[in-house]
Amino acid sequence: WMQRFAVKAHQGPVKCVKARGGLIASGGDDDCVRIYDLVNGKDLGTLVQHEGTVSCLEMYAPEGASRPSHLFSGGVDGLINVWKVKDNFKLMSKLRGHKRGVKSLAVHPSGKLALSCDQESYLCMWNLIRGKVSCKNKLDSPVEELVLSRVDNRYVGRTRDGLVVRDLEDPELDLKLGMSGKSVLSMCYPGSNYIVSGCSDGTVCTWDARSKSKSHEFKAHARRVKGLAVPFDLSANAGLAGEIPTYFVSASSEGDLKLWDTRMIGDSSAREPDTGAKASRDEEEEGPGEGRTGAVQAVTVSQLRVRLTCLCAK
Repeated sequence: WMQRFAVKAHQGPVKCVKARGGLIASGGDDDCVRIYDLVNGKDLGTLVQHEGTVSCLEMYAPEGASRPSHLFSGGVDGLINVWKVKDNFKLMSKLRGHKRGVKSLAVHPSGKLALSCDQESYLCMWNLIRGKVSCKNKLDSPVEELVLSRVDNRYVGRTRDGLVVRDLEDPELDLKLGMSGKSVLSMCYPGSNYIVSGCSDGTVCTWDARSKSKSHEFKAHARRVKGLAVPFDLSANAGLAGEIPTYFVSASSEGDLKLWDTRMIGDSSAREPDTGAKASRDEEEEGPGEGRTGAVQAVTVSQLRVRLTCLCAK
């Protein structure tokens, strides 16, 4: 790892962070959004239109664009603010559809619609052309995080104990992936077929939506996995629509940042050695569709010596 940029961005904890096209935005419990130029290491300013913690961020870039055109910020005040990047982050509109705090939001690759969820378990679908809610539903269980696919109309919701996969056009698709008592704290959804989730006990799981099952599960960290992200700027991760990415990154609450190679996760020779007794127990306990378990070696590890709360990759 090579650290290129570090800054004291907020007066309190950083609640969310998003990077794209050389820009990075962070939201904190000081009601502010901070914007930075990663290429030149410059502070581009502070956005202060929320009354309360900024809980989620999203950047939208039209297909083929090198920089994002819009920044979306959601807060505990129930607002989603839309900022125009090229006009010096001018506030374009305030989207009002939630009565309680916004937990997460995601913008479709078309830029015409978005999804958001709140503290009352409501899911809103937004018509971004009109700036209005086109559909609002009460969910069966609270969703903590939403991610829209980069290649189709599916979205994944992270609940406290699992994942849900749904399709914006096909209501018949309603896939639930449970974690058998574990708390799911983070996820990333790089494509249509694969999902990666992180748990409170330090384990990371990869899921195959086609087979509706867990592909692999391994102990990634000693403590909670607070963030997962796919660095698409790495050449090995480019052009993998629908396939599991070659590399992804995980962050733990104890300050570890690790890079993983999914080819090593599936390769038993890359696993840390287990005793014969443990290996035998793993084989007995592993049922059909449960995926492979065990210890896997990270490609590289960085100990940041801070309490990590969120993670993103460009």
